[in-house]
Amino acid sequence: MKGVSTNMIKTLYVLDRNKNIIGFISNNGTASTPFFNDKFKQILSTGAETFEFDVIADDKTNRLLIEGNYIMFEYNGSYKMFQIMTIEDDDSSYRIIKSCYCEIVGLELLNSYVRPCTIQGDIVTFFNTILQDSNWKLGRYSPSLVNISKDIDITESKSIYALIQENISAYNNIEIEFRTEFSNNKVTGYYIDVYEDGGRGKVTHKRFEHGTNVTGITRKGDITGFYSALIGEGKNGINFKDIIWSKENGDHCDKPAGQDFLLDDEAHKMFNLDGKYITGLYKTEDTNAYDLIQSTYNKLQEVKKVKYSYEVEVGTKLEEFEQIGIGDTVYVIDNNFNPPILLEARVSELEISFSDYRSNKCTLANFKEVKSNIKSLSKEDIMAEVLEYIKSLEIGMLDKTTIDRLSQYLYAMGIEKDEIDRIVEELNKIANEQLEEEQRNKVQGEYIDILINDSTRKYICDVVKSLKFRLPPAIPAGFSTTLEFATEKDTAPTKFFQEINCWCYGVDCWNGGLVPFADTTYTIVLTPNTDTNIVQKYRGNVTKVSHGGSYSSYENKTSYVEKVREVMQSYYYVRDKFIYNTITPFSFKDPATATNKPKWQTNGKFHIDCSTFVHFVIRGITYEQSTYAIPTKSPYFLSNKYDYSFVLDASISDRDRYASDMARACIEQGWQLNIDMTNRANWKQLRAGDIVFWAKRYGEESFEFKERYMKVGHVAIVSTVLEDGDVTTYESTSGLNNSILNRRLSANYPDKILFVARPRR
Repeated sequence: MKGVSTNMIKTLYVLDRNKNIIGFISNNGTASTPFFNDKFKQILSTGAETFEFDVIADDKTNRLLIEGNYIMFEYNGSYKMFQIMTIEDDDSSYRIIKSCYCEIVGLELLNSYVRPCTIQGDIVTFFNTILQDSNWKLGRYSPSLVNISKDIDITESKSIYALIQENISAYNNIEIEFRTEFSNNKVTGYYIDVYEDGGRGKVTHKRFEHGTNVTGITRKGDITGFYSALIGEGKNGINFKDIIWSKENGDHCDKPAGQDFLLDDEAHKMFNLDGKYITGLYKTEDTNAYDLIQSTYNKLQEVKKVKYSYEVEVGTKLEEFEQIGIGDTVYVIDNNFNPPILLEARVSELEISFSDYRSNKCTLANFKEVKSNIKSLSKEDIMAEVLEYIKSLEIGMLDKTTIDRLSQYLYAMGIEKDEIDRIVEELNKIANEQLEEEQRNKVQGEYIDILINDSTRKYICDVVKSLKFRLPPAIPAGFSTTLEFATEKDTAPTKFFQEINCWCYGVDCWNGGLVPFADTTYTIVLTPNTDTNIVQKYRGNVTKVSHGGSYSSYENKTSYVEKVREVMQSYYYVRDKFIYNTITPFSFKDPATATNKPKWQTNGKFHIDCSTFVHFVIRGITYEQSTYAIPTKSPYFLSNKYDYSFVLDASISDRDRYASDMARACIEQGWQLNIDMTNRANWKQLRAGDIVFWAKRYGEESFEFKERYMKVGHVAIVSTVLEDGDVTTYESTSGLNNSILNRRLSANYPDKILFVARPRR
C-alpha cells in the first residue's frame, strides 16, 4: 500500500442503518473486541471492493453486527465504508464465531436506476446525469477525460452500477474508486473518483523479478487474429480510398490513392499465405476518412504482432505490501528467457489482511512488453543496468556460456560489438573482485555455530544441517550485517538455533521466531531494534527464495503412539487431584524438600500447568511414576523410561520450564512439521504425540509474553485424529472447571496455533 502502513489499521467503525457510529471492533488494546480472518479485496477492473472478517460472538458483537449495518475504516488516506450483507454464526466449537461479509457501499448503486434517456457530453456530464437521484456525486477525475465526448443512449431502465460498467470502454477504459468522506463522527459525502486508463495507482515501476518476489512466469505465443494488412471501414461504409499517404511526407506508411487497406511489410515477412498478405477487416464508428485511416493504422500496429500472454506467480514479501497499491504500474523481469522478459504490468487485484499478513495476495495483469531505453543512456547508465543483469545470473567468474548470454543481452539493447567486448572485460574484472569478496564472506561447514559481530562483512553459509547464530550482548556501534543460509531437502529438518535476543520478522516468521522450511535460501538482515514494543535488542528482517523441495516425512514408532496416549490418560483419569497453578514441581530445583513441597499444593490438590503436563507426558512418566504420586522424587531425576522420550535440560536451569522454551527446543531439534494449520484439511496429517503450540489465546490478555520465544503461551499434545478430520488433544489449562482436559482442536482457538512439532524418537 501507499502512504499508510497496514499495521496502522486496527480499528473498524460500526455504524447503524442510519449511518451513525454505534461502536468499534478493534485489535488495538486488551479491552477491545478483536477481529481476525479478515480479507480486504480490491478489484481494479470494476472498482468493486469487499471486506470479510470474523469475531467471537458475545453480547457486544451480537448488538453491533447486524445485516444492513455498516463497517468503516480509514485506508490510505481515505475512508472505506462497507455494508454488512451476510452474517454466519458457526457453533462448531465451544465458542460461536461470527463471520461477516461486507460490500463497498458503492455497490448499493446496483439497486438505483436510471430511466431511458440520451446523455451527450464528457465524463462529468455522464456521471452528474446518472448520479443525480442518488446519494453519490462525481469526485476527483482525470483532467484528460473532459476531452472525450460521447453520445450514450439509454434505451431501458438500468442500474447506475451497470451503466458505469457498460460505459467504462466508451470513455477509453476509465477506472473508478468509491470513496466516503467522514468528519466530526459523521458521514459527510459519497464520491466516485474517476481515473483515465492507467490513472489509478502510481507508476512505481517496482521490480517483480524472477528469483526474488516472482516464483514463476509462463509465456504463451498466439497468432490468432494476426494480420499484415487491414481494410478500414467506417460508419455507413465510409473508406479512405481517396487519401494518399507517403513516408517521404512524414506519414506513417505508404498508401496510394484507390487503396482501401494499409500494409505492414515487416509483419508480411514474418507470416504470409504463400506470399500473399494476411488481410483483415476493421470496422469502426468513425464518420470521416481521416479519422478512419488513423484508427485503422493504430489497429494494424496491434494485430501485426504475435500476441503473448503471461501468467506471473507472485511471491511477494510481507513487508512489500506496504509499498503496493491497487492500480500501481510495476515491472516484471525474467532474465532466464532469451531474450529476457521485461514487462510493464498493473496491480489488478489486491487482498490484504490487517490481522495476518501471511495471507496477503497480489495479482498482476495488463502485461505490456517494454524495451530498455539503454540506447539513450550514458555509458555509466549502461554499466549500471548491465551490472543489475549480471547480479541476476548469480555468477562469480564469467564462463563462456554466461558471456554468450550476456553478449546476446547487450546486442538486444543496441550495443556495438567492440563496446560489448570492453564491457565483458570490465565485468570479468568486477566478477573476480566479487568472487574474492564472496570468499571472505563465506562461512564453511554444515554445522555452524557463529558469533555475528562484524558489520564489514556478510555471513554467507551454504546448505546447513544445523545453524546457531549469536549476537554481541552489547550492540556494536553502527551494527548492520546479513546472514544467509540454505536449508536441506529430502531429509530431516534443518536445526535452527536463533539468538534469543533477536526478534525476526518477515517470511516464515511467527511472533519473532523464524521457522525454516526445506530447500530454501534465507537472508536475514540484522540491525539494532528501534521498536519500543519489542524487548529484544536486535531485529532480523527475513526474506527467502524457495527452491521447491521438501523435508522427508517422519512417523514415530507405534509403541510411542500407543504409550503417549496411555501416559496422558493416567493424569486425565485422576484430574480431580489437580488444580491449575503455574507454581509446580518444575518451579523448584528440589521440589521434594519439606519447605518446597507445600508450595505446589493448595487445599490438598496438586498444582499443574500446560508445560508441566507436557514435560511429564513426553518424558513417558505416568502419574503413578511422577513426583505427584511419589513426592520424595524430584521430576528432574526421574528416569526417562522410554527410548523415545523427550528430555529437556531443566536440571541445569529453568530454560525449558515454559511452553515457549519447549517451542524453542523443538525448532532447535528440527521437529517442526511443515503443515499449514489454518487449513483444517491438513489436520489429518497429525499423529498422537505431536506437540501443538499456541500464541496468547482469548482469556489470557492479562499475561505478558514479550520476552518469551514466539510469545508462546500454551502447549498441548495430540491424542487422536477423528474420522471427521478434527483432532483431540490433552492439555492442562486455566479458566475452566477441570485443570486437565481432553477436547477437540476445533474448539481450542485454532486461529492462534503457531506450529506443531513431532518428536523424532
